[in-house]
Amino acid sequence: MLDGRDWTVEVIRAAEALPGGLPVRLDVAMWHEPGDGDDLVAHRVGLLCVGGDRWRVRMIKMFLDGVIDAGTAWLHQPDAQGDSTGPFWKSLDRFAEVCRSYHDAGFQLTTHSCGDAGVAHAARVYEGLSDFVAYPARIEHLETLTDDDVALLSRTGTVASMQPLHMQWREPGNVDSWGARLGDERASNSWRTRDILQVGGRLALGSDWPVASLDARLGMAWARLRREPGNPSAPVFEAEQRLTGEEALLGYTRWAAEALGMAIEASFGPERRLT
Repeated sequence: MLDGRDWTVEVIRAAEALPGGLPVRLDVAMWHEPGDGDDLVAHRVGLLCVGGDRWRVRMIKMFLDGVIDAGTAWLHQPDAQGDSTGPFWKSLDRFAEVCRSYHDAGFQLTTHSCGDAGVAHAARVYEGLSDFVAYPARIEHLETLTDDDVALLSRTGTVASMQPLHMQWREPGNVDSWGARLGDERASNSWRTRDILQVGGRLALGSDWPVASLDARLGMAWARLRREPGNPSAPVFEAEQRLTGEEALLGYTRWAAEALGMAIEASFGPERRLT
């Protein structure tokens, strides 16, 4: 759960108190926004490991950029309209400082970045921290990547948490807002799931619900087909990045669990948390 606020914690507590308790387990990520000060860092550190039988707070989510469609992502080069040229943070030194504070306190780190420059910067900051023993550092979305970015993710062990079903809003010829802003070359470097695996990188798949459907079957289908499921005549986007059926399943199950710091028995038996 990557949208935690103080009120979120109270809602979860209330839900847990209902008959039957929580129907699912939740790992809650508290949001840190670029303008948040040290007082809010200290407040969230105080929430670490707050939880109940099926939930706990143990992750921090930060935002380096916005989205490609609106020109608020952070790209290595400006988009076709001259936008997406920088991060949300006024000071990148502050971003690194906040990452270190939360990491040293024991939080798992994850950073929202749709743009390639944001992905690269987050991975380099992670690389400068001490070893991530229990919980790997993550980046969310990673919608376009250069070859160097893919290699950097592998070298740093950063988990690429991706949502291939977001391709459902693309149009052939990149006439949609996402593709038009990127242009053909960068759009062809989208959701590089196959490339990440080929260089030994770590991958997890999800939906970014409620942005897209949480139905894992749809997500796995998009990861495998790179086109609209159930429509063989639909356009295919970057067919070379298709995953196998087994890889798509792993992305939503075992690899997603490992991205939360869980070690899964080879038989897909009971899980245990790394300590």
